[in-house]
Amino acid sequence: MQIGLDGGVRLQLNINDWKRLRLYRGQRVPVRLPGKSDDWLYLVEAVEVPPVAWVTLARRVRAVG
Repeated sequence: MQIGLDGGVRLQLNINDWKRLRLYRGQRVPVRLPGKSDDWLYLVEAVEVPPVAWVTLARRVRAVG
């Protein structure tokens, strides 16, 4: 499942698939969404709620401070 966000996307992944990816917050990852060109997004947030993980990716990351 995918939910479009302004400037990003939220994905629902199987918890085992999420852990297998070994991604971390702030990491830049390539993304290919249906009907759109390839893009690079940053991992903003990941919330694990077994049996799924909600992963939020965005074009920009806010600086701390």
